[in-house]
Amino acid sequence: MEVSKKDKRICRELIHRALEKECERFVKSIQRLASKPIPLAVLNEPYREDNGRSVEGPWHKIYIQIFKRVHNYDRHVAHRYNNCYGSHQLNVIKELYLDKLVTDEDLQRFNQPLRDHFNEWIKLCKLYGEIDDD
Repeated sequence: MEVSKKDKRICRELIHRALEKECERFVKSIQRLASKPIPLAVLNEPYREDNGRSVEGPWHKIYIQIFKRVHNYDRHVAHRYNNCYGSHQLNVIKELYLDKLVTDEDLQRFNQPLRDHFNEWIKLCKLYGEIDDD
């Protein structure tokens, strides 16, 4: 399907906005995790080992959780947003629609042929249960 320059610009704008929303959610989740209080009793626990291996302290556990979340999120962002051009943009818009980061109103901004394309895709998604009928 041929995508007009105007539609490509709308794609870039919607993708940029969605990435910002996703990043905001992610950073706020990391902030909640990092600011979770650690009970004083846990902070003051003495060093101990389990089967000859040291047991991780509370701050190290939080660090490991943050590291894993950042790593997984980085993979998600790379998979979804890297090399986002051409027909891949339309697929990204569809993924964002399924994740409710792009709305029906956003899709109405496109030219008629592309709106028709998205509407047909939405009908198929509803038919196969990927989208709940409102």
